[in-house]
Amino acid sequence: MSNNYRIAIYLRLSRDDGNEESQSIQSQREMLNDYVQRQGWQVFEEYSDDGYSGTNFNRPDFQRMLNDIESGKINMVITKDLSRLGRNYIQVGYYTEEYFPEKGVRYIAVNDGYDSIDEDGNDFVPLRNFMNEWYAKDTSKKIRSILNQKAKNGEPRKTSVPIYGYAFNDKNERIPDSETASVVRLIYTKFIETGSVKKVAIFLTENKYPTPAYHNAIKYKYDRKKILALPEDKLYSWNVSTVREILKKDEYLGVYRTAQTKSINFKNKRRFDNKDCYVFENRYEPLVDKDTWYLAQSLLKTSKGSSIGVDDNIFKGLVYCMDCEKSMRVRREKNYSGEYVYSFSCHHKDCLGSNYILMNVLEKVVARELLMLKEIILSQRDRFIDFAFMYEPDSKRYTLDLNKELSVLEAREKEVDEFMDNLIIQNTKGLIPQSTLKNLLDKHRKEKNAIDKEILTIKQRIKDEENKPTSKQKVEELLNILEAATEDNILKAGVVQKLIRRIYVKSTKVHPKSREREIDITIVYSTYDEIIKGFITNE
Repeated sequence: MSNNYRIAIYLRLSRDDGNEESQSIQSQREMLNDYVQRQGWQVFEEYSDDGYSGTNFNRPDFQRMLNDIESGKINMVITKDLSRLGRNYIQVGYYTEEYFPEKGVRYIAVNDGYDSIDEDGNDFVPLRNFMNEWYAKDTSKKIRSILNQKAKNGEPRKTSVPIYGYAFNDKNERIPDSETASVVRLIYTKFIETGSVKKVAIFLTENKYPTPAYHNAIKYKYDRKKILALPEDKLYSWNVSTVREILKKDEYLGVYRTAQTKSINFKNKRRFDNKDCYVFENRYEPLVDKDTWYLAQSLLKTSKGSSIGVDDNIFKGLVYCMDCEKSMRVRREKNYSGEYVYSFSCHHKDCLGSNYILMNVLEKVVARELLMLKEIILSQRDRFIDFAFMYEPDSKRYTLDLNKELSVLEAREKEVDEFMDNLIIQNTKGLIPQSTLKNLLDKHRKEKNAIDKEILTIKQRIKDEENKPTSKQKVEELLNILEAATEDNILKAGVVQKLIRRIYVKSTKVHPKSREREIDITIVYSTYDEIIKGFITNE
């Protein structure tokens, strides 16, 4: 009978099994070949899955072995032990007790002393399978705990490729990439100028900027064979979805997320988005400033599904209803003379107002306001600069308050630490009973944990404030924009979008039956709003 055996040896190793030499693929191979030779048999085929978890049975060579069993090529399977077959005791039990016997396959697990033809000696197999699964579960739990703690601490993990625009340093931290960081900034600039994701994609394609996929294939050899097999024009062909994804990523503000996905359990390796991921702001050097990024988000909301770009609507994403404070819709319509014009109107059902304004009217009002602003500031340039540098916005006072609060918390944390140390000393001297010590330590540890969390939160807020542009930076940029602005270009999209954050519109009919409206407009300037309005108020 022994001569009729077509023997398969099956080898498996996963990262969960550790790096011990006794577990290695080569060690398993040598042991099983020696066992087969001592029995006077010969190995018909070897199957090996290196780097595959025992909880998952969808392994390449395991499936190949099953196919060979189905076709009758194999009628004996030998593994080092039952855990090499798998670590899911239900599925291992299915193969050992149902599948192999049904297919006439003899199964041997050498180190566990299991042989399917020895019915009396296999009573403890279900227990071994259960323990193998418990081991996998316990190992997975420990690994998850370690990885979760690293994620909680914000430790960087190197991925196959970094986010487009960044590279990794030797500590796996993100740093601006010398080749692509400038392209990311260009994408934001062009989008704010045009208000059209499609136009940005066309610009990048026409100017032959390598796509992210092509860049990753060349620099990181990611999908290299597949990408380089594409026609050359595809390597520089940007699509709308790629540009939109770059514009949506707050990672370009220096935001870092960890534990973004999770699995259901140790058996099911499928990954799902983790809504409770850890978020760290200002973790590394941003590629765009916050004002630019938020302006891009505002434009994205209004540009999706809109056929009117910034070329026709320089106020794209800026016009809001003064009553409900929601964005006003732009539309193309015929006026009473039959000519096509653009207008803004509030279309929200819950808004009690009926605010409406023609675009050409808004253009005249905004142009007048911006030219007046230019005249006021540039005519008193030195005074404005002095005012701006001396001006203390609320954010600076807020930072001072945060530092004071931080000092109080750190002082209290020191008191708690000293108090707990003193409690332990008194307990060792026999002055405090053990039960009292435990209750007091538990109480103060909870307070210390709460203080630690609050300290981390406040330090992050202080860091956020410190990373905001200084008054000097704001003023220099504002003066540069105003000096370059003229009556001819004051309403160019690049000028309007950089200077203005929002325009609130209120229009009231002079008479219910009249077409004339009284217009009230409030302009909220970009990062310069509090400085500009503070200066004008002091005029």
